[in-house]
Amino acid sequence: MPSPSSQAAHEPAPYRLTVDAYHALAKAGHLREDARVELIDGVILEMAPIGWPHGRIGGRVTRELVRAVGERGFVVPNDSLPMRPWDEPQPDLVVYPASALDEASERPRAPEVLLVVEVSESSLTFDRGRKATVYARGGVREYWIVDCAGRRVEIRRGPRGDGWAETRVARPGETLEIGALPGATVDVDALFG
Repeated sequence: MPSPSSQAAHEPAPYRLTVDAYHALAKAGHLREDARVELIDGVILEMAPIGWPHGRIGGRVTRELVRAVGERGFVVPNDSLPMRPWDEPQPDLVVYPASALDEASERPRAPEVLLVVEVSESSLTFDRGRKATVYARGGVREYWIVDCAGRRVEIRRGPRGDGWAETRVARPGETLEIGALPGATVDVDALFG
């Protein structure tokens, strides 16, 4: 019998859920319909409550994106974005291509999404870190982090494994353009008022 000192140490690890298991839990009623949760790295995480700065700025971002995208796409707030096998984040806004409106179309996969936006009031560190990694790994082509307190937008484009080919910051006085929709622009000033 091996001695206790010769046994390898074992750290307990969380049991990771797949996206399909996560959906099965919800379907079975184990997750409330109004639960603000998302699946990140196979773990169900509770999202922070939405405060007024987040709600106000999120409303402005929605308005400006709808205006900018026009008929070339559509903007969906608080939509889940399944990225099998381990991730289903719930971004604040997703911009889908107009073709996804067709009744016969299937749900677009992450690489087909035009833009994902997180409005960050209390989750900035998480949105810059783990969330950015999840979106890059899932193949999201463009990711904006709207920093409520910093009054700026961080733009990430070109997913590469767990990172991004391009990262930059846009501040008041600047204009953003959605990479997949040339001419679809948003003034940073309009987001913060």
